[in-house]
Amino acid sequence: MKVTKILAVASVTGVVAASAFAAPALAWHPKGVIKKSVQNQTTGSALSDANNAAAAVAAKPGDTLKYVIEVRNDGSAGTSNEMHFTKLTDTLPAGVELIADPAKRAINEDLGVIKPGQKVTKEYLVKVTSAKDGDLIENKACFTGDSEVK
Repeated sequence: MKVTKILAVASVTGVVAASAFAAPALAWHPKGVIKKSVQNQTTGSALSDANNAAAAVAAKPGDTLKYVIEVRNDGSAGTSNEMHFTKLTDTLPAGVELIADPAKRAINEDLGVIKPGQKVTKEYLVKVTSAKDGDLIENKACFTGDSEVK
């Protein structure tokens, strides 16, 4: 029996901050956070933190995994701390395929505006295709955002 360990990593690829001008300008201080969890739905495993290698989910070829990606803004309240034009990107690694569209290798979602204290959660089902015993499948998701005036 072949068993694969699933590790999905979440990271911020870029949140651009507004720079200061000679004239007074609003400071932009969102605090973007991304969290990714994974669950083996075939075996009924618990949803686990996908950034923790020690808690990596075991899976076999053909198993269905659920990826849960949460992007939130932990910034202080205020309109200048909103994350505008927020986009989520998750490029699927070899060893898994998106159940909804097996030919699709990347998930790109426009999350819009995320205000301080708000979050957006997305869920995706993938099928394990890796046949290597002991293989570690590392999946990275990231997001970008900007100020309203870019």
